[in-house]
Amino acid sequence: MNRIVLTAFLWTIIALTPVILGLSTTRSSTTASPAPIIGPHFIYQPPGQVDFANTQTGRVECSAYGEPEPRVRWVKQDGSAVQSVDGLLTVQDNGTLIFPPFEPDNYNRTIHSGIYRCIASNGAGSIVSRNVRVNAVLLQPYVVQVYDEYVMRSNTAVFKCRIPSFVKDYVTVTSWTRGATTIVPGDRYSILDNGELHIRHVRDEDAQTRYRCTTTHRLTGQRKTSQPARLSVHSKLSQKLKHFLALVGDEATPKSFKVQKLQS
Repeated sequence: MNRIVLTAFLWTIIALTPVILGLSTTRSSTTASPAPIIGPHFIYQPPGQVDFANTQTGRVECSAYGEPEPRVRWVKQDGSAVQSVDGLLTVQDNGTLIFPPFEPDNYNRTIHSGIYRCIASNGAGSIVSRNVRVNAVLLQPYVVQVYDEYVMRSNTAVFKCRIPSFVKDYVTVTSWTRGATTIVPGDRYSILDNGELHIRHVRDEDAQTRYRCTTTHRLTGQRKTSQPARLSVHSKLSQKLKHFLALVGDEATPKSFKVQKLQS
């Protein structure tokens, strides 16, 4: 009886052997493959020029993807590493440079006016961004002006919105007003890219109001409006007379001569 039981047990083991081997083979075939390596690529590459006002926070961002995740760092133009400077520059772990607001006395040319580059690296290699010129702008008080203009009837009057040279790169003319009305380009009015206002075919009624320009600072959004300017419209005869008197001069011209000319 024991021999029969033993024989049955052996046959059971033999029958199950392929199944056991199959399970073993299946398990070994599902072993995880190593993760692929992907070189870094920029998600966001900083622009070539970054301007910010000293009264505001400046930000320069740089981000990249890859496998494994790339490490982002910054270097200066000479290749030296960019490091945080207390109160002036913070290098964040996510690859962003932060320039806090600062007083004019704390301006540092090396930090606030320099060229930076972003580098993203992982096991597959490194990529380098374009040069980024950082420029912190020290804000100064300024005014915009429009001067009175003189023009002959039916000619073109040209008003210029005069912006100080030290701020001209950051201030643009956004509008002109005639009295309380905003001028819309068209018909006799044109506003050029340089901010000039042109009034074509000038009429006498164009001299019955005042003209102003309004500007916007692109870094701060500050708006400034000029003092009003007048337009004087003259006929050709009066314009010639004014030019003649300017050449001769009041002191060198006898009063009788000037009166005679004015009456003719």
